[in-house]
Amino acid sequence: MFQYTGRTPLNSTSFHAEQPLGQGLTPRTEDLPERKATDVSRWDIEAAMDADKAWARVALDAIGLARRHRHLVALLFLDLDAFKPINDSLGHALGDMLLQAVASRLQDCMRDIDTVCRHGGDEFVVLLAEIRRPEDATRVAEKLLAVLGRPYCIQGHAIFITLSIGISLYPDDAEDADTLMHNADTAMYHAKRHGRNGQHCFTAEVNTHPLQCRRTEPGLHLPLQPSQCLLDF
Repeated sequence: MFQYTGRTPLNSTSFHAEQPLGQGLTPRTEDLPERKATDVSRWDIEAAMDADKAWARVALDAIGLARRHRHLVALLFLDLDAFKPINDSLGHALGDMLLQAVASRLQDCMRDIDTVCRHGGDEFVVLLAEIRRPEDATRVAEKLLAVLGRPYCIQGHAIFITLSIGISLYPDDAEDADTLMHNADTAMYHAKRHGRNGQHCFTAEVNTHPLQCRRTEPGLHLPLQPSQCLLDF
């Protein structure tokens, strides 16, 4: 399921992009005390379905523009390396703050016509519209690796986290949004298999190789001195 965290391109409707993670499309039960549990569940499901439809519309619009202008669309599938150990050892509240900080840095790296959304858990999806060369996508991926790889100062901890990025292109790798997403996800797993903290472009060979499990490395976090605590989110 998708939760939008970034810009809304291509004249599509608003997806509460400015709201923090966890406070966007899906409300918490305690936020709606007057509703019954069944009502909240129904609202959650409907909101998630609306987000999925919105994502499909944005992707379809981007592909349509690229087809008319003979440009490319790139889908970057991002997964934070070793997020679970950080979440488990430092607590879910801090983990949520880390995800918010990651989303903020992602937004700052994007153009107005690009889309950033949280795919679920510690995964994000970036849709780059109207690019001209495959190298444009890899250059963005390199920038994200550098920017998101800087330490995060959260509640006195300097948290170091890396990410693995899979890249899929329209029309080179796929001609529809679902296949574009699947191929980028597949490429991301191979980025993890080849050492993490890197990017991998989808190829036909990638699609035929077996995938391996991920999330086995511990996250690194160090206590900070007060002078080191420079927040950028």
